[in-house]
Amino acid sequence: LMGATGGYISGFILTALLYCIITKLFGSSAKAKAVGLISGLTACYLFGTLWYTIVYIESTSPQRFLSALTVCVVPFIVPDAIKIAVAILISHKLSAVLK
Repeated sequence: LMGATGGYISGFILTALLYCIITKLFGSSAKAKAVGLISGLTACYLFGTLWYTIVYIESTSPQRFLSALTVCVVPFIVPDAIKIAVAILISHKLSAVLK
C-alpha cells in the first residue's frame, strides 16, 4: 500500500464513498449511478496519480503530474468506461429481477 500504486488502491475507498453519497442523494437511477461511478473513478484517478507522483517520481510539478496521468490513467479510461456501463446495465437488470 505504500508503493507507487497504493494511491489507486486507497482511491477505491473514495470511489465507494462518492458512489454511496451520490446515489443516496439522487436515487438509484441509471443516471445517478453513472454520475456516482464516474465521480468516484475520477477521484480515484486523481488521488492515485497524486500518490504516484509523490512516491514514484518524488515530484508534484505539473509536468510530472501530466506525464503520470499519461502513463497511469489514459490506458485505463476506455476499459473503465466499459466496466461502468456493464455494471450499470447489470445492476439495472438485477434490481428489476430481485424486486
